[in-house]
Formats: sequence, C-alpha cells, structure tokens
Amino acid sequence: MNHPLRPPVTLLANTAPSGVSICTDAEGLLSALSSGAKQVLGGVSAHELSAMLPIPHATDVLHVVAECRILHSPHMAAELTQALHLRVQMVAESHPILRIALAELLQNAIEHGNLGLGLTRHQQVNTTTWFETYHATLNAALAGPLGRIPVRLSFRVTENTLQIEIEDRGLGFRVREIIARSGGPSAATGRGLGLLQKLLGGSLTYAAGGRIAQFSVLIKPQSMARATLALREQKRVVAWASTPARAPLLERALRSVGCKHIQVFSSLKDTLAQASNAHVLVLDGDGPNFASLGYGLADLPRTAPQLPVLIWAPRAPETAFTMALNHPCMDVAAAGCSFNELGLRLERLLQNASATQSHTQLQAAQQQEVERTRNFQRDMLPKASKIAHLSQSHNVQLGAYYQGCETLAGDYWNAHEVGPQHLAFALMDFTGHGVRAALNTVQLHALLKNEWNTADPADIAASLNASLHKLLGAGCFATYVYLVLNTKTGAFTYCAGGTPALLVKSSNGIVKEYAANGLPLGLTAKLTPQLRTGELKKGETLLMYSDALTDAPHTNGQRWEQAGLTRVWQQIPAAMQARNAMQALLEVFHKTVALPLPDDLTVLAVKR
Repeated sequence: MNHPLRPPVTLLANTAPSGVSICTDAEGLLSALSSGAKQVLGGVSAHELSAMLPIPHATDVLHVVAECRILHSPHMAAELTQALHLRVQMVAESHPILRIALAELLQNAIEHGNLGLGLTRHQQVNTTTWFETYHATLNAALAGPLGRIPVRLSFRVTENTLQIEIEDRGLGFRVREIIARSGGPSAATGRGLGLLQKLLGGSLTYAAGGRIAQFSVLIKPQSMARATLALREQKRVVAWASTPARAPLLERALRSVGCKHIQVFSSLKDTLAQASNAHVLVLDGDGPNFASLGYGLADLPRTAPQLPVLIWAPRAPETAFTMALNHPCMDVAAAGCSFNELGLRLERLLQNASATQSHTQLQAAQQQEVERTRNFQRDMLPKASKIAHLSQSHNVQLGAYYQGCETLAGDYWNAHEVGPQHLAFALMDFTGHGVRAALNTVQLHALLKNEWNTADPADIAASLNASLHKLLGAGCFATYVYLVLNTKTGAFTYCAGGTPALLVKSSNGIVKEYAANGLPLGLTAKLTPQLRTGELKKGETLLMYSDALTDAPHTNGQRWEQAGLTRVWQQIPAAMQARNAMQALLEVFHKTVALPLPDDLTVLAVKR
C-alpha cells in the first residue's frame, strides 16, 4: 500500500462540520484515511451524512459515514485495517482478526442490511447459477438509489483495546436465531456470524435489533506497558498547565508514566513558542482556562501539523474531543483515564508521529528519485536546438509536444537524420507508468542508438522487438511507430503496431488516415513487421501521437476517439505552420480534457 502517494481527497460543494473530510468515491475515502482524517463522509450529500456523526467523545480514532456503494469494495476491509494499524499500533494477532471481521460485517451491513438481499441470496443459493445471478442483482442495487444508503463505522481506543462499531440502516435481524442455526449444514447464508463468534469470542455483540455490530481487538496488552517506555523516556515533552498551581501536578503525572525530559509552562504563549523543539505537546484540560486553549491552538495544525498533542483532562469538556477530532495528531486522555492509559496514549501518539515522520521522509526521498528520473527522461528527448537544426537542414517544419502523467512516463519519441535527404521518427508507448515504464524507455533509447543508421523501418522494428522481448517482463510491450521520410520527394515508409492511425492533412484541409495496426514490440519472440508506404506532399502536415490524445476522458465523460480527433484536426487551418497547428489542436484538447491525464501524451507534427 502506498498511502503517501495517493491523490488528495475530492471535496464536495456542500456543507459539513469543520474538520470533516468529504469524498465521493472509494479512492477519495482511502485518501482521507491515509491523510490521518478522523471523520470522513463518503457520498453525494455531506449534509445528510453528517447527521450520523456521533457526539465527539463517541470516537477518538476514526469515524466513517459512507454510502454502501463506496464501502462495498473487496479491498476496503484490508485498507481500513492498515490505516487503523498505523494509528493505534495493534498487536500482530489483531491485524488479521480485524481484517476478517470488518470484511464479514461490512458485507452483512451492506448486502443484508441496507440492500435487503438476504432473502434473495437464500432463495438463489441452491440454483446452479446462483453466484452470477446474485452478484448481478447486487451490482444493480449498488448502482441504484439503494446504493446511497449509508453505513456508519466508529473506532475508539480504551486502555488496551480498539472498540469497533458498525451500523447499517436496514431492518435488523433475529440475532440469536441466526447464530443458533449458523453451524447447521443448511445454513448457506448465516455461517459467517458463527465463524465471527468463534473468532471474536464474547467481544462480538449486537444492538438496535441487529443493526449495530460491536466488537473489539487488542492493541497493546498491559503486560507490554513497560516495554513501551522507550519513547517516553527519550522524547522531550513540553506541557501547559492551565494555572501555575497545577504545574507540579502535571509534571508528577508525566513523570509517573515514564517521561524524563519535561518542561512545563503556565503561559500558553510560552508553551507554543517551545513547541517547535518538542516531540510531544501535553495540554492541561482540567483547569479554568481551558476555554482559551482553542484560540491559542488555532494555528497549530498549520505551523506544526505532525506534532503529537495530548489533552490530559479527566474531566474533559466536549470541546476537547471536538478539537482532537479536527486534528489528526491529537488525542484526549479523558474520564476514567488511569496513569497506565495516560502513558499508553502518550506512547501511541509518539509512535504514530515517528511512523508519520518516516513516511514523510520516505515520500520525500521517493519524490526526489522520481524528479531525477523524470529529468533524465526529458534529457533523452530531442532538444529544441536539434529540432531546429533538422528543420533547417531538411527544409521541413517540425513540432513536438511531450507531457508525462503524474507518475514517471512510459512514452518515448525521437528524430534522427539517416541520410542526406531522410529523417527517421520514432514514437513508442510502453505499458504502464512509474519506474518500470521509465526504465523501459531508457533501455529503448540505448537500443536505438545502435539502429539509427538503418533506413529500413522493418529491419529496425524486428531488431528492437527481439531485444525488447528479452528485456521486458511478461505481459510488457511497447506500441510503436517508426517512420522514415524522404524530405525531398515526400515519400515515407513506416512500420507500426498498436498505435492510433497516422493523420495527413492536405493543403485543402482533407485528412487521410494511415493504418498503424499490428503487433507491438516485445510481445512475441519473433516479429515480422508490415512495411507500409505513404506520401507527404508540399503543404501537407503529418500528425503522429500516443493514444492519450484519443483515449483520455473529457469532463463530459466522453473520449475523442479516432473520429473525434480527425474531426478536430480537420478544423485546424491547413496553412498554419506545423508547430502552431499542433498547439492549436492541443489547446482544444486541454479545454475539455479531464485532468490529471491518466496516461502520457506525445504529439509530433511534420510539414513539408
């Protein structure tokens, strides 16, 4: 799981409480989880969903209210478990237990509760095609109005357990009756509850007529308390006492849980001034001046977003919980909090801060590597000086555009002189993105250096194919166009595979398509490319491009496809220079295309 690289949460233009992350799909929900958000609403109406948020102290780790169409994903339970593990540091045996329990109970809440498909499944289960029929019914229900019914998930920490609550909006069920027959041979639809009872033991309970399922898993047994003192003993604690008289009490409490490097202030201004040098900030929530705390901490999420903050308040007001929910690195040690729990919550904050810092450093290092690789990729492409030289030497107009998507690119293009009156153009698109695709472009660049002097596109394509088949992994390949143009006569020969058609626009605006179908490079050990021919007359413009130009979705949900691109290209004035015509085409494209692009985009324009 690559949480740090995930995209930001998609925000909706409707109202929701402060500090609540709002998303419209499963990817947005996962982004919110990776960002540390404690309250997440998933759906098209934040106002309706926010009504299901609990009173602040009902959860201190995570609260999710999302439409069942968003939560019904085969990966949702695993992603939730991993996000929770990073926040609460579960013991090893709790990780698989939580994942299995979430998967089963979420499925029950959505399919049996919200969608009411329990009877449908029971009726179909003895038919030969029940699986296909049931899932067709399920998918139709999720895509319809019922798919918008929300499910609530609440996660709260006690001294050594993570308490989980899952609530659906269905009619409920007869819990004892279902569990009693769950072990029978005919229990085709109730066996999951019996298995969960054995897996979770007495911690699994139901409320509200079966609509609410509650269970818990261990996060840190008390027997491990001493072993977790290391961080508390090493880290510097800056604390704020609401009055000078409470400063000794606060310091004694922190020393009793193993903290050694402690500095206590009764001035909130002095406390925040020292926050930049602290590993954790502890705030006194029991004194008379707690009301002023919110104003003093207003800038803390901006100035120190990763600084862990613990509010120690055995008589904590509700505003303390609200503040903690709105800050991903804040926790509250509230009513009934023993010194042992105070220490464990402090330790958990420090562990999470350490993990977050490691993630941030890793992300920064990864981003630096990506930038270095991206710059190296750009350096492989022809410079503007080379394009100008080739244009002048062969009396042609050349235009080129290259845009990698958000990750490392898999597109590659080049142009080279292969004789006094011949120019060769190569445009390749490797499968996928990221490091693997980028490395493939580097290997291709090295291979082409040994092939440029060959003027036969079929020979070059066959040679490149043999080399790439050995270098690329299984299932990897590169779509390609390799074209050699006689700049004196306008005749050109080319080989292609898997790319969109080449377009040649005449001086009167008529567009002719040249087929580029065929096998891509690297897919098979031996390739016999089809050599094709064409002609670029005086005043005509040749357009070569990667499939992002035809296949990228636009804001209306449509794609240009081949017909749409041909239509737009035909509308560009034929008298324009190659570079200007290409830019005019891209201007139309970028006005409506949905960003960011899902694929790399390369466009080449050649005019005689």
